[in-house]
Amino acid sequence: MSITTKLQGGTGNTLFQYAMGLSQARRLKTDLQIDISSFKNDPMREYTLGLFPRITEPTVENSITTIGESGMPYNQALVDQIKDGDVLNGFWQTEQYFADIEWELREKFEPKALTTAQRIWQHRIFTAENPTFVTIRRTDYIGNTFHGELPQKYYWDALEFIAHKTDLPTIFVFTDDTEWCQEHLNLPWPFFVAGTYDRTVKGHIGREDADLYLMSLCKNAVMANSTFSWWGAWLGMPQRKESKGVVVAPKQWFGPSSKEDPRDIVPLEWYII
Repeated sequence: MSITTKLQGGTGNTLFQYAMGLSQARRLKTDLQIDISSFKNDPMREYTLGLFPRITEPTVENSITTIGESGMPYNQALVDQIKDGDVLNGFWQTEQYFADIEWELREKFEPKALTTAQRIWQHRIFTAENPTFVTIRRTDYIGNTFHGELPQKYYWDALEFIAHKTDLPTIFVFTDDTEWCQEHLNLPWPFFVAGTYDRTVKGHIGREDADLYLMSLCKNAVMANSTFSWWGAWLGMPQRKESKGVVVAPKQWFGPSSKEDPRDIVPLEWYII
């Protein structure tokens, strides 16, 4: 038998769903399989976990949910119900669901081979003074009242907080809207628009694996209200603890139309502004 985890959404969401499934499979000493049915009818998304060479679990389709998430906060009672053979369906957006396998996940989420351009960004981050990534998400958040675009004041406040806590940051902006950032983004210090500029859209697989890796190399992080940004910050936590790096997350995780409770999304070690 095996645990099946159903995937939905973009790369950030599916990493949470994979992590939850793998954690339960390890706990129950069974195998994991990945249900990718949702991408057939998703007009925006593609299956992207194939970007990560160490994610080798088999994919399946049309499995029937047996355990569904009920609300965003961590639910130990639900975890206790999971048994071998169950099919998990949810977003599972808290590290509490998979903290027991965090080191295995960090290995699983290593990228495939970097391109020459990506290695150049890797070198720039390695050699920068106090490298700090900032995530700007715009394309599907503009006018979206469920998530909502973050105000530029949040980024100013977060960067000034980091400068006070550590030192003046060298800012690397990772974004889904490079042109807007180059023309309109107003930050308190100069910045580089960094990364692959290659995101997944329907019919095209991008390089989200490489962008997450580059984000993880930065000493500090200023997150957007985005699961993709969350993983960039989380994957870099071991080296940030050694270097006394800072992660800042937004208090505004959802917009005015959302009724979700995001209390467990942000790990305790991160700062909320």
